[in-house]
Amino acid sequence: MNKKSTHSLRIKIKSILNGTSSFKISTYQEEVLSHKEISSINIKLQTSLKNDTPGIFFYRLLNTYESIIHLLTFIDEGFKPIIIPGQWSDNQIKKISLDYPNIPIFHNFQFKYLDQPCKPLYNPNSDFIFALCTSGSTGIPKIVCASDSGVTASVKAINNAQFLDSVDNTLVFLPLYYSYALINQLFWSIHYEKWLIITNGLQNLSGFLALIKKVNIHMICMVGQQIQLLDKLQICTTKYSTQSVKIVNFAGAPFPYAYLTSIKKLFPNATILNNYGCTEALPRLTVGAVNQTGPITKTGKAIPSITLKIESSNNEKVGKICFKGSSVSMGLLDFSGNIQPHSSSEWIYSGDSGYIDDKKNLHVLGRYDDIVNVGGERISLQTITNFLNDNEYIEEAHTFNLEIKKNESQIIAVVKLKEKTKDPNFRQFLSSSVNKIYWPKQIYEIDKYPITANQKIDLNKVKELIKNQTLKSLFKYIGL
Repeated sequence: MNKKSTHSLRIKIKSILNGTSSFKISTYQEEVLSHKEISSINIKLQTSLKNDTPGIFFYRLLNTYESIIHLLTFIDEGFKPIIIPGQWSDNQIKKISLDYPNIPIFHNFQFKYLDQPCKPLYNPNSDFIFALCTSGSTGIPKIVCASDSGVTASVKAINNAQFLDSVDNTLVFLPLYYSYALINQLFWSIHYEKWLIITNGLQNLSGFLALIKKVNIHMICMVGQQIQLLDKLQICTTKYSTQSVKIVNFAGAPFPYAYLTSIKKLFPNATILNNYGCTEALPRLTVGAVNQTGPITKTGKAIPSITLKIESSNNEKVGKICFKGSSVSMGLLDFSGNIQPHSSSEWIYSGDSGYIDDKKNLHVLGRYDDIVNVGGERISLQTITNFLNDNEYIEEAHTFNLEIKKNESQIIAVVKLKEKTKDPNFRQFLSSSVNKIYWPKQIYEIDKYPITANQKIDLNKVKELIKNQTLKSLFKYIGL
């Protein structure tokens, strides 16, 4: 059972470094890192930091022992790392460095700004513990600041909402620089002194499959694209099923209901949870158990530390999703290294539109700037995306409202097919699925979606491909 701790995350980190915590960390080989090894990594970094004043800097986080212990050492020493993807190139680092002058990057035990020695940028806020660099769905980098109290409240609320009292370990299948994996797994396991098993996900599929057969894994966090690939590789069968998994979390996009049967085959005894949130929420807003197909918009109820509201005009049911609570982030880091509040009020906008039903479940309809007027009716692009994803021949669909000509917009869909040899017969599918008001004007095929530095689909590049007419047209509707 979990310990009912009132300790902050910073205190829990210190207990790991001084050897008084029962937290464990291991990899594929099941070799649990000893306190002696943790202490050695910690002392080596402490020695290199002795002449540096704690402050803000960029930190590449990898799914490795050393990278994780370095992160904990920085936090323990009062430094405020801005966590960025471990695989970012020098050019990507240079680009964000130019946006945030005088904030160095830590590399090879040195702080440097554009290859020149540079001290971390001073910030006096003692509750500020780290920051996350995210582009969200906009493609524009944001640095979201997290507090010790906020992250502590977040892991406690997540533990409650995800039924984790009987969970003794968690397998990391995603990059730890995702706020989802970082807080729901790394910091949760630190706070509750659990066993963290780190992997590189699908980069080492054979290692993952061997591991889940040898170790009684209790919790795993995934995104829809991973289960799609596992299903495509025919991993989601009784041959590879893992009886020990108690909790399977999904987040980052609408729940992959098309693969629910595959998920249940791979994890037959697990409670499957749909999670919704954003980095600004650190990162969870709602959690809901998935028992059967749909509705795809439902994401569950607010976690204990969060209050939700829908902001709309004329008391309409659908509106902008807003949130507040003890587990949210502090604000955004500006170019001078100061923390700016998310808004002038206590409420933070998630960026999505939706509604709360009679049972207090939140329904997410998509980005609130993706609500369009068609034939006098307001519809969500996410609704169109959802029913396209129900097509048995579509692996993944995305929908856009694009200005094709001056003052003339069209709803355009882009799809990646499961099998190119199969004819999706979109006209028949759409006719049997929805009113023509929801039909895209055009549907294009894409072989592979472009990916951002944060390993998310680069929707801005997809829009460019549409406008440049480089995608194959599969369907054209001349109507409304």
